[in-house]
Amino acid sequence: MSKPNLHVDGRVLLNTLLFLLFSAIATFIFRLSQIRRKMKKLKDQGLSITPYHSVFGSLLVTNDVVSQLPADVNPQYYPHEIRRAHPKLGSIYYLDNWPYIAPILVVASPSTTSQATQEHSLPKFPTLANFMRGIAGTRDLVSMEGQMWKTWRGIFNPGFSGSHLTSLMPEFVKENFTDNLTIDIIGKIVLSTNFGAQRKYVPIVAALRRQVPWLSFGTELNLWQRWHPLRPLMYWYNQRVMNKYVNKEVDARFAQQKAKIDGSKSITDLALKSYLQSDTQDANASTADSIDPSFKTLLIGQIKLFLFSGHDTTSASICYLF
Repeated sequence: MSKPNLHVDGRVLLNTLLFLLFSAIATFIFRLSQIRRKMKKLKDQGLSITPYHSVFGSLLVTNDVVSQLPADVNPQYYPHEIRRAHPKLGSIYYLDNWPYIAPILVVASPSTTSQATQEHSLPKFPTLANFMRGIAGTRDLVSMEGQMWKTWRGIFNPGFSGSHLTSLMPEFVKENFTDNLTIDIIGKIVLSTNFGAQRKYVPIVAALRRQVPWLSFGTELNLWQRWHPLRPLMYWYNQRVMNKYVNKEVDARFAQQKAKIDGSKSITDLALKSYLQSDTQDANASTADSIDPSFKTLLIGQIKLFLFSGHDTTSASICYLF
């Protein structure tokens, strides 16, 4: 029996790896040239763009500004600080930091922002879905588009009406001003349950807070942070903890909705009421002992989204106030 020629096999492997490497480099150079030429044309047309380098684009300008900021500053500050450093850019300008992030149009004009977000339904930036994957999965209000977004937004609208929010004020004043105040209130609004995070350890709260530092838009300037090898493992573990808790709560709320015990307008209850009443659901939906798995998966993702966004926006508001 002949032995395999390891020398030949090794050479084939090396040639294959070199071919893949050169292909990747060629693709990168082509894409870089394509984007830089496109941005150069926009600049030649008189459109506002940062001081531009034919190879590095806006990266040099961005680096000059970012290097003057604290290391842990929120990247949302970058476009504003670039405007401050280069006032002639105006309220609308192009920023090209590819390959870290796709070229973007920075808009600091209220009227133009209204056109982009209210008058026209523009596609959402793909990095939003990437960022929310660690919390809500891949199908949530932040990343949904078109009719699916309208359907789910309509389900939750009553939960954000002025009269309903006013009715929750007694729940707000019951809670003490502690670090876990926000998550307890959000739990009431989203799941109609009191986590009790101010008094005890709550697995879903701990998992949510552990997950946040691992979230990534996939555009971080720090490449180690962007491609951290432990991120998939942390995503899986924390998602598992959150899903287990929310799944149990959804089953409990479903049983109460079927029995018509509670008239709550929590996010979860609104979705379950819509599920039980919808004409598009199976005729046996109102008598079934369990929820359709696909609907349940979507609902769990939306619940985690609201828990995260409610906690995050409240915390951010407090930071901006002080």
